[in-house]
Amino acid sequence: MRKMILGTALAAFLAVGIFHQPVVAQVGTSVLTKFITLTAASLNTTRAIYSRLTLSPTSNSVVIPASGSVAGLRGEINVASGKTVTDGFLYGVQGKGVLLGTMNGASALRLTGLIGQVDTTGGTLTGPNNQVSGVWADLQGNATVGITEMYPLRVSNGMSVSPPALGLFIGHATAALEVSDLGNGSSGDFVISASGTSAGQCAQTGGVVFTKTLKIVADGTTYYIGLCTAP
Repeated sequence: MRKMILGTALAAFLAVGIFHQPVVAQVGTSVLTKFITLTAASLNTTRAIYSRLTLSPTSNSVVIPASGSVAGLRGEINVASGKTVTDGFLYGVQGKGVLLGTMNGASALRLTGLIGQVDTTGGTLTGPNNQVSGVWADLQGNATVGITEMYPLRVSNGMSVSPPALGLFIGHATAALEVSDLGNGSSGDFVISASGTSAGQCAQTGGVVFTKTLKIVADGTTYYIGLCTAP
């Protein structure tokens, strides 16, 4: 009977798209849970959940307002107004890979907690303002900020071993990195004109005077990397 009720609720959720009733969840509770064990020795492409939206209008184009969005899947976590959270992890969507066995990839075996991918095969990209990304990390809003650890993107290694690097970039590109601080001369700038003329500074007297500098923080100390307009 419980399975039938859950199946009916899940079917209603998928059909209507939203639950309006508040759910009081206890510690360690999942509102919807499904565990599947695959015992086959050989697998084709397999998904526990597959969600797809296909845009196929009767006209030749789809009009979406600038403030609108279309998503195959959305996860959202909200902290209600006037409420305070003091510990733990809050996230809209979690992707996680768990390795308890052995990875033994003779050719190409990949394990990742989350993958973002855009496939443009057969498509056409036109217009000067298209923005295409495999993954987009973004902070929004005008919150009162009283913390120092707030980043649009955080990369960390919690393993007891050191990987070769904290980031890997592979592919054709006209530049390895593109940055724009949007500071317009304010204190938030991280691309700054070279001005220091003392030894070890980016406009050192008698040395190379860089056009701009890129401000970074390494082990708590601020440094400036010199930038030239030509190699």
